[in-house]
Amino acid sequence: MVELWAEKSALISGEEHNYGILNLCNSGCGVSLFLVVNGLENGQMWTDHRAYDLGIYPTNEDEFGSATRISFLDWYEKWLDHSIDEIKRQP
Repeated sequence: MVELWAEKSALISGEEHNYGILNLCNSGCGVSLFLVVNGLENGQMWTDHRAYDLGIYPTNEDEFGSATRISFLDWYEKWLDHSIDEIKRQP
């Protein structure tokens, strides 16, 4: 199993897959979110779900209750709002 994971990791984690993106956060369990900083998708958020063979796809607001694609600014504002709410809930 370890050998299989190492082979898969070598296929999906090469430097050539990271041109024009900025990794912003790890959602856990091998899922990451990144900002495209170059090309036609510049300014858009994408989800890297390759660890589960689900590929890389545009992040949408589904996580936030909508199926609309999300820009960096909208994602960041929602992330900040969520973080502030979590802080307020702590004793």
